[in-house]
Amino acid sequence: IRVLNGTKTSGLAASVSGKLKDLGYNPGKTGNATSSAIAQTTIRLKNEPEGLLEALIKDLSDDYDAIAGKALDEDDDVDAEVIIGAK
Repeated sequence: IRVLNGTKTSGLAASVSGKLKDLGYNPGKTGNATSSAIAQTTIRLKNEPEGLLEALIKDLSDDYDAIAGKALDEDDDVDAEVIIGAK
């Protein structure tokens, strides 16, 4: 799972990545999204394993109101991406 920060809050992608790791996910790369003004946390998937979208939305729900986004390209190097937006 790639975690990208779509806000102006420094270190947010690393923080969320750590939370996902603690919950049993396999987070990978972190970084900044192409915009720092993402309105809502968005989850993008390539080949969705059964229930992954719902599990991520639930597991992030204490801090973020996440929604499904556009699918990742089949040649992307990750299977899932979480773009953190405003709370």
